[in-house]
Amino acid sequence: MEDWQLLQKFAHERSEDAFRALVQRHAAWVLASAIRQVVNVQLAQDITQAVFILLARKADRLRRGTVVAGWLFRTTRFVAARAIRSEQRRQQREREAIAMHQLNSDDETWRRMTPVIDHALDRISRADRDVILLRHMEGRSLREVGVSLGVSEEAAKKRVSRAMEKLRKALGQRGVILSSAAVAGSLTAHASVAASVDWVAALSATSVATSHASSEAAVMANEAWSAWRWMKVKFALGIGASLLLLAAVITATTTHQGQRLSSKLQTAVITEPNSNDANLAADRQARTLAFNTNTSSSRMRLRAVSAETDEGISNAPVAIMVGSKETFETRRDLHTDSSGTCDVPYP
Repeated sequence: MEDWQLLQKFAHERSEDAFRALVQRHAAWVLASAIRQVVNVQLAQDITQAVFILLARKADRLRRGTVVAGWLFRTTRFVAARAIRSEQRRQQREREAIAMHQLNSDDETWRRMTPVIDHALDRISRADRDVILLRHMEGRSLREVGVSLGVSEEAAKKRVSRAMEKLRKALGQRGVILSSAAVAGSLTAHASVAASVDWVAALSATSVATSHASSEAAVMANEAWSAWRWMKVKFALGIGASLLLLAAVITATTTHQGQRLSSKLQTAVITEPNSNDANLAADRQARTLAFNTNTSSSRMRLRAVSAETDEGISNAPVAIMVGSKETFETRRDLHTDSSGTCDVPYP
């Protein structure tokens, strides 16, 4: 059964067996990722616990098509970053400790990759990261990767190849120069750590029953949950303010000229918070929104484009807030289509 099917079974039926299957499938590599970031096995176990607590809480809220492995990776990065900041660990100290620890590996390639691999994975696009996680951390065959992504085996092979090349370049920017084949082989061999059956079973049970989790894990989960909610509010306010300003400009121009707007292109750049790195300010990514006014109807065409790949962002929520002296209306039922485009009605 696919990850998404298991997640939905848990979300709608509260099936502990389905959630246990998810934990058994992903716990080992999530724990390994946490260890690489905090260099403390106990703390890493608490982080892993917090991640699965959050998965249990958000099971019924994740968008259809979400790659569970990708969501777990980003959440692990987020919780680990907060754990590091809360203990006031400097990044340099963390890297030195990782280099000394080496995850009990004598492999020179992996030793070089260990301090920076999670950062490099975080720097590539979500689509590229998802295929790498499916292929090299979950150990799925190309056919299984294709099934998960809804593409053919050959298409999955090409995606994995392109994603590995981007990961190789990201590692190179951090001073680790390796071939794509070396990166892939080392990642497959060392990306997960052994996790006892008893620990995985306990992890599954306590993630669902949060009250039985360790106090440290529960605190981490609660802090991450609060931070998520606040980030969502800030992002929604940012989008709303941008659209409200644009609506005011359109209305003022139309009133002044007494005629419809001529067809022209306006561009606005907003910053979307990226909470998956300890250095949040340095890792925020821009998203460009292009607004194309249409003279033949009272709608504007909006297209959301990834700053990393220039590709349209599909199924992105579009929030509109329109205010006047008499009313203040909010609309949240719009989303971009498969090409990243959304036709937004004028207020």
